[in-house]
Amino acid sequence: MLVTGASSGIGAAVCRVLLQEGYAVIGLSRNIKASHFDHPGFTPMACDLRDYDALESQIKSLLKSGIELTGAIFCAGAGYFGSLEQLDFKKIQALIELNLLSPIFLSKLLVPHFKRRKRGHLIYLGSEAALQGAKNGTAYCASKFGLRGFVQSLCAESRASGLSISLINPGMVDTAFFDQLYFQPGEDRNNKITPETIAACVNSIIQTESNTVIEEINLSPRNKVIAFKP
Repeated sequence: MLVTGASSGIGAAVCRVLLQEGYAVIGLSRNIKASHFDHPGFTPMACDLRDYDALESQIKSLLKSGIELTGAIFCAGAGYFGSLEQLDFKKIQALIELNLLSPIFLSKLLVPHFKRRKRGHLIYLGSEAALQGAKNGTAYCASKFGLRGFVQSLCAESRASGLSISLINPGMVDTAFFDQLYFQPGEDRNNKITPETIAACVNSIIQTESNTVIEEINLSPRNKVIAFKP
């Protein structure tokens, strides 16, 4: 299994669950080492998902190596929020490139491989921001709405080829995603989803019988509370 954003947060939790389930895992991240996971089944791949030329070269080399790649989990992402007039052009571009363009480009490189195998799981981490636009979320919602449309279209294109394409849309997850933001989930455990919950959901999708495709799952914390930082 290939996992993007593997060095922390949801991506790291997904790697741990997959390794526990006996899968060989290739973890992609800009800064990742084998020491992130003390497990013989883990292979790190340092990669900047926004460097598309390097990404293409690395993925093509990986596929030519003969490795048995059975699926890909797209966990990498970032958040950038504020009223539109406050947003910086370069940060908007970086956000769209990471959240939307990189999974599209990576999928383009991987889908032919899975279609030749006539099977494979591609699971994308979306967001509740893909379901409803929100104040101060113009750039982020645009990236996640775009990802949702891409995944829905890819699912329609790939169903007859044996691929399973799924999208998970979580609400606020308790990760470092919020470290550089002006808000975060409330402190109560019911105000946030754990990365382990998302990882369990990923594993459940993978374990689903091949005659069934789970197209989309929406996950929300029990109580939605946003805490604004001082």
